[in-house]
Amino acid sequence: MIVLTSSLFFYRAIQRKAGGITQKQICESSVSNHAAMHIGDISVDSPLKCSTQYVTVESGEKQEVMHELAMRMYDCWDMFGQGKLNLFPQKESTTINYCVICHHIQFKEKLQISAEEFIEYLKTHEIPTGKKTFQQYLSNTIKTRQTKDVILEKGETDLSKIDIDTSIPYATMFTYNKEGYWHKISTTLIGIGAGIPIGIIGIILVPVSSGASLIAASAIIGGTSGAIIGYNVGSPIASGWNASVQLLPYELSQLNTLQCDYLPVTQGGQDE
Repeated sequence: MIVLTSSLFFYRAIQRKAGGITQKQICESSVSNHAAMHIGDISVDSPLKCSTQYVTVESGEKQEVMHELAMRMYDCWDMFGQGKLNLFPQKESTTINYCVICHHIQFKEKLQISAEEFIEYLKTHEIPTGKKTFQQYLSNTIKTRQTKDVILEKGETDLSKIDIDTSIPYATMFTYNKEGYWHKISTTLIGIGAGIPIGIIGIILVPVSSGASLIAASAIIGGTSGAIIGYNVGSPIASGWNASVQLLPYELSQLNTLQCDYLPVTQGGQDE
């Protein structure tokens, strides 16, 4: 109870200073507080003070666009404790899927960036602290396998044919679900929403380390396709549960194909 009381005091102090800190810091503080409320059999209601942030990427340079996307994935994973916190009830259901939309991203310029290019960027560029590459950070690992080589060995879909299309908005999303969720989604057939084909096809799940996998897929929205790219990591505190961070097209009918059961954040936030 001392821990719970201290956490509440700290969080309220942070709230009083909220005018001088960023939305990310407010969210991180509420996530830490929320996790502290789930200790053993003790559970205290502590809402997440996180809102979807709206981001506009001004640059039309491919490297700068990839950097912006990588940073938003980094921020999303960082805000929610890198998949290492107990944030949601671990229900027995094998279909439960908690989702949090961290960012809504739109672009001033139209570009096509292949999944292969972006994954290579994540693999070779470092996070702000300089201690790990983006891929190492997003997959909670020190060493990762050569993703492209593994995909080719497995005879999987050519990543160069899955594009990030900046003519459509994207989202970063944190998810928390039971093991097997992405395999289940990978068998989801394309459906029809308001007469428009929607769905996810060609999901690739490739191990990049022990306990972590790359997620790559093509999302179909009407006549347009966009890449889904992310990392899926086994939870260190809850056996049978996984945490993931993804970059994916922001379109409500498309997001519905992920079968999210719970989206606890508000649709607000400031432009960045």
